[in-house]
Amino acid sequence: MSHSKLDQKKPNKTKQTVQNNIQSKYAQLGLHHFVLSTEVQSPRFKDPVRELFLYAVLNTFEDMSHFFWEEGQETMAAALAASRIYKNMAGRLSAADAELKIQLKGLSK
Repeated sequence: MSHSKLDQKKPNKTKQTVQNNIQSKYAQLGLHHFVLSTEVQSPRFKDPVRELFLYAVLNTFEDMSHFFWEEGQETMAAALAASRIYKNMAGRLSAADAELKIQLKGLSK
């Protein structure tokens, strides 16, 4: 069997189909806010671990933020940034959100 016959039997996936499949996987994981780039040569982020760390901090995903903090390059700067973000978020909450305010203050330490 020649290669051309094998190629004809394989399903033809376009870039759009592949990107749609990836987007649906991200949506299942709750990461539907990310815009994906299908071009490997030009990544959208210089440091994707830092971006994921900030995403986790802003969404108060404690375990995820800790994981990406450990994987990151500048751990001290990241810890200070996360602490400042949590303190700022806690300061902006109203009295009705007292439980979340306490949680954020605890995370900032």
